[in-house]
Amino acid sequence: MGNTSKSNTMGWPFETHISSMGVSKAHVGTRVQETTRASFDPPVGDRLGYSSQTADSWGKHSMTSLNEITNFVQLTEDIGTSGQPRPEQFDVIADGGYAAVVNLALPTSDHAISDEGSLVTGLGMSYFHIPVKFEEPTVDDLRTFIGIMRSLEGKKVWVHCVVNARVSAFLYHYLRHVRHLDEDASRSVVLERWQPQMDDIWSAFLALKKDEIGL
Repeated sequence: MGNTSKSNTMGWPFETHISSMGVSKAHVGTRVQETTRASFDPPVGDRLGYSSQTADSWGKHSMTSLNEITNFVQLTEDIGTSGQPRPEQFDVIADGGYAAVVNLALPTSDHAISDEGSLVTGLGMSYFHIPVKFEEPTVDDLRTFIGIMRSLEGKKVWVHCVVNARVSAFLYHYLRHVRHLDEDASRSVVLERWQPQMDDIWSAFLALKKDEIGL
């Protein structure tokens, strides 16, 4: 399996050209506390309406550091998500108490780190790589992902791809169908912005029912 760019209906490659949205989302109980500020590449941001959100329940130093990671979203208290971190940013992730990193991007994706696995495990975290083709996400990919996430329950997990697009769709199914969170709590702000522009492949993937996934 691999991971390549997919042009959406707007005529530009979503995976390749979105720069940092800098979004974050932290759940406090069943509620989300957020503040908003602009932090994105203007030409892309103007078209998609991406913004940056920070949760006031997090420590200032920790949040500032994590916010430097491309498209960071703290989706639940134990699941952090993002686009591709830079090598030095895995130190920040480890310092944040994350026990594992799950990578859904291809080794040949933009800004991929060839030795990411050894880098992550060298920091004391577990590493899992599911290379998902952006133009062809599969139910088998999703089942593998859900199996890994189930095995990591009770631990803090960081999930990333290239720009946090794949991740937002995969985690929607995990949170909705496995953790049984409500619709809003299962949806990343990245997914909210991306969905109106999704192609038919990803729209069908997002619409998968629980029985179709085999849950």
